[in-house]
Amino acid sequence: MQKPVFILFFSLFVFVSCLHEQLAQDLPSLQGTRWKYVESEVREDGTSYIYEFRLHFLDEERVIAHHKYEETTLFEIISNEEETSYIYRYDLYVKQGIFITDKEESASFELRGNLLFLMMGHLAQGYIFRRE
Repeated sequence: MQKPVFILFFSLFVFVSCLHEQLAQDLPSLQGTRWKYVESEVREDGTSYIYEFRLHFLDEERVIAHHKYEETTLFEIISNEEETSYIYRYDLYVKQGIFITDKEESASFELRGNLLFLMMGHLAQGYIFRRE
């Protein structure tokens, strides 16, 4: 009789632990975290596209940005993938950071809850990422 009671309490503990996952903005580090932005559309002419933008914070200094684009028309599929490595700095107290590059690119980001808001300076483009 003890084994079923133990399994019940263990299952309850795991369930409650999952409900109280720490918010990304409260993590002591971004190291190892992964983020995803997805945009898709199907146009009236039947053309569809999907754009994925993923971030993987490798350690306390490096982040990999992976871009994937695929457009499907009636006649062809056009796709492109690109990966860029950035150095980043993140201030845990204000929940804001920057990506540093040696090109003319710049990006700033901010964590709110489990969302990462990214503003790419050279494109004046904003993205909202969800934590994976």
